[in-house]
Amino acid sequence: MADEFTIQPDVTPEMVWIDLETTGLRPEDRILEVGLKVTNRWGDEAGRFACVVGYSDAMVSGHWLSDKALGPVVHAMHTKNGLIDEVLAHSARVANNPRCGRARPDVETRALEFLMEVFGGMPDHRFPMAGASVQFDRAALRVQMPRLHNWFHYRQYDVSTILGLATMSGHHPDDTVRKRDIHRAIPDIEDEITVHKWAMSNLVARV
Repeated sequence: MADEFTIQPDVTPEMVWIDLETTGLRPEDRILEVGLKVTNRWGDEAGRFACVVGYSDAMVSGHWLSDKALGPVVHAMHTKNGLIDEVLAHSARVANNPRCGRARPDVETRALEFLMEVFGGMPDHRFPMAGASVQFDRAALRVQMPRLHNWFHYRQYDVSTILGLATMSGHHPDDTVRKRDIHRAIPDIEDEITVHKWAMSNLVARV
């Protein structure tokens, strides 16, 4: 996925969604892609950001993206969705030209610039981190992108909890709510927002 940074100024920003793609499930496992979406409370998009992280030649040549290093499940997943190829492409040098991708600090800075632009500056208050199982994203950001981590409120909005509550209450989501298992930042956020929209229409209306 190419670097994305788009703004829809006619939508009021009220929620900030995040998804990270990584090499594993530990906070120190390398971040491969960062995705953000800002929406209003109904899930209408105010802006989106996505960027693949590039690494140095020395790190890439260490084969840390190999089947053995990542494990067969993660390697197969990120091979199928094209993310490994994009990380390698963003990490390569062509002759003496600079690396064509963005290093992790650059991606963090660009993500913060996106949030500042979509909100027209620093918001008056911090926003909860929205997504699915976002405690993982929060832990990875705390270790690897602390400035982006600190932009968010300590509270979070987790659609995994919403789905669990719906199941326990007997209000099962319809066929429009499904996880596509693409495992790329923006498509995964889109799936999470689908859950949110379903909940706003079917659960909140019942309260």
